Amino acid sequence: MTTSTDSSNGTDGVVSSNSSTLPPEVITALERGTILYKKTIGKLKRKSPSPRPFLIDFQRRYIYYDSDTKTADKTCIPFQSIVDVVEHKPEVTSSSSSSDNDDSAAGGGFNLSYLLPNGSLRKFYLSSPSVKVIGMWRQALNWIQGHPHEQASAGRGSDHHFPWDVKLLNACLAQFGTHGDLIIPVAKLNRQFQRFNIYPGPDILPPSGQTIDRKQFSKLVRTLEKKSGVWALAEREMLKRDSSDTVDTKTIFDRFHSAQYYIFQEAQGAISMDFPLSAYYICSSHNTYLKGNQLADGASIDGYRQALRSGCRCVELDCWDGPDGQPVIYHGAGVRFTSKVLFKGVIEEIKQSAFVRSPYPVILSLEVHCSVKQQDAMAGILTSVLGSLLVTKRLTQDESVLPSPEVLRNRILVKAKVTNPPGVRTGAGPEHNEHVHVAIPSEEESDDASEPPVATTSHALQSLAVYCVGQKLNLAEADIAHHISSLPETKVESISKNPVLAASLSALNQTRLTRVYPKNLRVTSSNFNPLIAWSLGCQVVALNLQTKDLGYQLNAAMFEQNNGLGFVLKPDFRHAPSYALEIQVICAERLPHSRGSSDIIDPFVAVEFYTPTAGVVRQKTRAVTDNSFSPVWNETFEFVVSENCAFVRFVVWDKDTGRDDMVGWFTCAADCIGTGLRWFALRDMNGHFYHDAQIFVDVQKHALPSSSPVSA
Repeated sequence: MTTSTDSSNGTDGVVSSNSSTLPPEVITALERGTILYKKTIGKLKRKSPSPRPFLIDFQRRYIYYDSDTKTADKTCIPFQSIVDVVEHKPEVTSSSSSSDNDDSAAGGGFNLSYLLPNGSLRKFYLSSPSVKVIGMWRQALNWIQGHPHEQASAGRGSDHHFPWDVKLLNACLAQFGTHGDLIIPVAKLNRQFQRFNIYPGPDILPPSGQTIDRKQFSKLVRTLEKKSGVWALAEREMLKRDSSDTVDTKTIFDRFHSAQYYIFQEAQGAISMDFPLSAYYICSSHNTYLKGNQLADGASIDGYRQALRSGCRCVELDCWDGPDGQPVIYHGAGVRFTSKVLFKGVIEEIKQSAFVRSPYPVILSLEVHCSVKQQDAMAGILTSVLGSLLVTKRLTQDESVLPSPEVLRNRILVKAKVTNPPGVRTGAGPEHNEHVHVAIPSEEESDDASEPPVATTSHALQSLAVYCVGQKLNLAEADIAHHISSLPETKVESISKNPVLAASLSALNQTRLTRVYPKNLRVTSSNFNPLIAWSLGCQVVALNLQTKDLGYQLNAAMFEQNNGLGFVLKPDFRHAPSYALEIQVICAERLPHSRGSSDIIDPFVAVEFYTPTAGVVRQKTRAVTDNSFSPVWNETFEFVVSENCAFVRFVVWDKDTGRDDMVGWFTCAADCIGTGLRWFALRDMNGHFYHDAQIFVDVQKHALPSSSPVSA
C-alpha cells in the first residue's frame, strides 16, 4: 500500500497496514454515510472546515460528498483517482460537534489527494471529532489503496444498498439538524431535492414559507417513491407472493435497487491470465501525454498518471531531443504550440502509477525522434529509474510464444523500432504468396507526418525492446512472437474488407502483437470505433483516452469485463455467441439536466447495438414530457447477437425542438448483460457516474434456431 506522512505540518501519523477484508459494519456505515469536516487545501475563501456528508458507493467504486454549490454528480471521487492519503494528529475545530461526546476531544483527520478528470490534483483535509468515524474511514481508505485489484468485485459482491432518501436525509441533517432533530425550511428543502434531480412540484411540497420535521420528511419521501416506475414493479411482485409473506412493497422496492440487480453479469470464474500476451486485448492509450487536442493543448505528466490508474496497460511516449542532453516528450516537430515534459519525469510517474490499479504488465510504446546520444540517455533513465521492474532479458525458454500477463506481473516492457533485429527474414520464404507483401505503413512512419521517427540505433535502447520489437508488418512472420507492428486505423479498415488479408492478419495475431492507432487527421483527439481492429485479433488498440466519445465508451465496456485490469481474453478462446437479445426499457429515476440547462428534461432512451460487421443498429423510445424524476417507457427492442465483440450502448437524450441534447450514457458488452430485471447508472460526459441517476430494464436472452439469420 502506498501511504505517506506530512512532515511539513509536523505530523507523524502514517496510515496503518490494512486487513484483507473490510468488516461488514464498516461497509454498512460508510455506504449509509457519515459527517466529515472538509477543507479544500489551497483555497482561502473558507478558513475553517465545514461539515459535509461523505459516503462510499462500493458498487460503483466512488466516494461521494455533499456540496452547497455543486450538483451531486460533480462531487464524486473515483477509487482509482486517489493518489495519496496522509493521516494527521487530532484536530478539533471550534465549529465541531458530535453526538459521540466521548470522542469529542480525540478523533483526527487526514489529507485526501485525488485526480480531477482533467488530470490536475485536488487535496482535501477531512476530519471528525469522532474516533469511531475516523477509524472506519481509515480502514476503508487503507483497503481502497491496498487492494486496488479487488475494488470491482468487492463492490458488486455487496448486497448493501442505501437509496437516495438516506443520502438526502444525511445532507439535510448536516445542514438543518440540531441535536438529532430535523427542522427544514421548505424552500431550502426544494433546493436539496433539485440537487438530487428531484422535482416534487407544488402538489406534493407544502408552501415555501413553512417548515417540515423528520416525520413529515419521511412521509414526503414515501410519496415520491410511489411515483417511481420501480414502485409499480414492486407492487406487481407483491401480488405474486403468498399472503403469509411478511415482506412489504418498500422492502422489494429497495431490493430492486441493490447490487443483486445490477446489469453487469460476472463471468463464470476469474479470467485466466496464464495465456500468452497475444491472447488478450490490452487497454492502450494514444498520445498519452496530451491533455486534449493536438494543436493547442499541452503535454502533461498527469496524462500518464490518469491513464495508468484507470487500468490502461500501454502508454505512448513521443520522444525528442531536449536541452542539456535531457530528452523530452511532446506532440511533434510540426506542432509547435504544445508544451513539453521531461522524459525522466514521465518515467518517474510511470513507476509510481503503473501498478496501482492493475498488477499486470505495462508496455511503454516509444516513438523515438532523438539523436543516438539522447537515445542512450533514454536507456539510462529507463534502467536507473525503473530498476527491477523493467524487463531486460527473456523470462522463459520458449521463444516461439510470448510470456503471459501472470509471468509478467508487475513488470514493464519497452516497445521500440529496432533495425534488423535477430531473426528477421529479408528474403521470400516458401510461405510467401501474392497477399503476403502488403504496403502497410507502420506507426514508425508516425501520426505526425512532418517528421517520421528514426530507427532506434542506440544499442542500449535496442536491448530494452525484449518482447516488443517494432517492425513493419510482414504477414509471413507469425512465428516471430516478439515482433510488434503498428498500423493506422485506415489500413486496418482496408484489410478488414479483403477476406484473404483479414484472415492472414487474424492468424498472425494469434502469436504476436499488433498495435492500431488513430489516423493523423484526428487533430481534435477524437477516436475511431475499435470493434473492427478487435475483430481481427489486434490486441493493442490505442485510443485517445482523454476524449470520452463513442470509441472511449466501447473501450471502457470492453475492459470492464475483467474488472478494469487492462487485459481481456480474446474470443479465440471462447465460444461464439448465438442468441436473440430482448431489452425492455422500463423506467428511469432522478435523471439530471442536460448540459448547460436548468430545465426539466423530456427524456427518451436510444438503445444502440454495435458489432464489427453490421456497425450499429439503433432504436429509441418515445420522449416523456417534463419528467426527469420518474419517466416510464415500457418499450421493448430485440437484437441478434451472432458474433463476438458485440456491445450495447444506452443513451438518454433530452428531446428538443432543435437539436436533442445528450444527458448520459452507459455501455456494456452484450455477453455480460444479466437477464431479468436489471438497473444501471448513467455516466456523464467525463465518464463519471451520475449520483443516483438509474435506468431499469428487463433483459431476456433466447437461443436462436439453426435457421435464424447470423447478422445483427
